[in-house]
Amino acid sequence: ARSLQKMASSSGESLVSLLSAPPVLDAATADRSGELYRSGVALHQSSAHTEAAIEFEAAFRLRPRVSTLLNVASMRTHMGDVACAVGIYRAIHAAGVGSEAERSAAARRLTALEGGGEGGEGGEGGEG
Repeated sequence: ARSLQKMASSSGESLVSLLSAPPVLDAATADRSGELYRSGVALHQSSAHTEAAIEFEAAFRLRPRVSTLLNVASMRTHMGDVACAVGIYRAIHAAGVGSEAERSAAARRLTALEGGGEGGEGGEGGEG
């Protein structure tokens, strides 16, 4: 698990920066991103949070979406990497990206983490 945790070590700010210049997607890349996202969901449901974080991050790098990034942060919290999760939630808030619901979820989770609660972590972001 240690080597997997090293692979899933991107800072929140560097991930959020990908939202400002999303890549041009072809159909194959979009399909691959969807596959990685669905794999992340399945791994999360199996409590394989480190592996799920890796899949979500890979999906996000191919197709930067706030909903996917929220799942990355959620998995990081489950892994005990609260500092990274907080960094992601703060960066989403500071950048003002995503829908109102996504920004609200990030704010709620940030408040909960900073206050020591769970904040509804659960990988409920959608890939739609």
